[in-house]
Amino acid sequence: MPKAPQELGAFVGLKKVVSSAPFPQEFWGARICLLMSCYDGAEEAGKKALAPLLDKLPPPALNWIGTMPYPAVQSMFDGLYPKGMQWYWRAKAVTQWTKAYWEAVHPFDLDGAYPNFMMDDEGDARLATYGENYPRLAAVKKKYDPMNLFRVNQNIRPAS
Repeated sequence: MPKAPQELGAFVGLKKVVSSAPFPQEFWGARICLLMSCYDGAEEAGKKALAPLLDKLPPPALNWIGTMPYPAVQSMFDGLYPKGMQWYWRAKAVTQWTKAYWEAVHPFDLDGAYPNFMMDDEGDARLATYGENYPRLAAVKKKYDPMNLFRVNQNIRPAS
C-alpha cells in the first residue's frame, strides 16, 4: 500500500494457526494468511486507510479488527511467546525505524524468511534462510546442544 498514511502499520504473513485460545478450535493447525494492522489515530480514519486493501480481499475467516487501547495491541500475542523475551512494539518509532531499515536492507535480501516470525514447521524456509551455513550451524548444535534443549521457533536442529 504505497499510498497508505504513515499512521497505518501492517504485517502480512503466511502462518499456521496456534492450537490454543483465542483461536476457534476449527481453525487450529490450519494454514492462513494473517493480516495484522494497527492505526495510530481515530477509528474512522483507520477504516478509511485500510479500505483500499480490505475491499480487494475476500471476506476473512476471522476478523478481529476493532478499536482497542494500545496496551491491548501491545500484549495481544503474549500467550503465544515464551515468558521473559520482552516482545513489544512501539508505534511511530517502530514504524519510522522499520521503514528506514527496510529501505536500507532490502537491496541485500536473500532467499528465506525472517527467523523471528517462523513457526515450528517452516523447515524449507528455515533452510533457505540459513542457506549454506545451515549444515555448519547444525554441526555446532550437535556438539553443544545434542538434546536440542535450547530451541525456539527458528530452531536449528542438531545434525544427525
